[in-house]
Amino acid sequence: MEIRVAREEDITPILSMAEEFYQKMARLRANFLKVRRRPKGEEATADFYRRALNSPDAVIFVAVVNGKLAGYVYAEVEKRQDDLISIPRVSINELAVHRDYRKAGTGKKLMQIVEAWARSKGINVLHLDVWEVNSDAIAFYEKLGYQPILRKMEKRLK
Repeated sequence: MEIRVAREEDITPILSMAEEFYQKMARLRANFLKVRRRPKGEEATADFYRRALNSPDAVIFVAVVNGKLAGYVYAEVEKRQDDLISIPRVSINELAVHRDYRKAGTGKKLMQIVEAWARSKGINVLHLDVWEVNSDAIAFYEKLGYQPILRKMEKRLK
């Protein structure tokens, strides 16, 4: 497995993985999401990832196995003040591993390289959001040492 910084040609497979993740979340949250497609304008676009590739404060790392994209992680430095949260910090915005490469250390290696990237920028705090219904991801992050610090709650009115 090769872990490297993403390139322009990685954007199409990244988009495919991002869509697969959205569909998974749509299934897991089916009781709240009436539509199985993203609302217009919310879909991940090539330009969205291209901006990340060209930003000095963002990075996308990819895991490649035999020439195929096995996973990716998108992280960026957060500098804006947030209530009671250390700044600056690295925000892990997206982590996705193709189903054929799960449970093989792919996600762990991607997270480790983000940690090294954060350290290289002098940052020692990483944050991420994870859906409560995504129990596999929660268990994965907890195994890596992440702890809950905030709970976002919602109520849908009928």
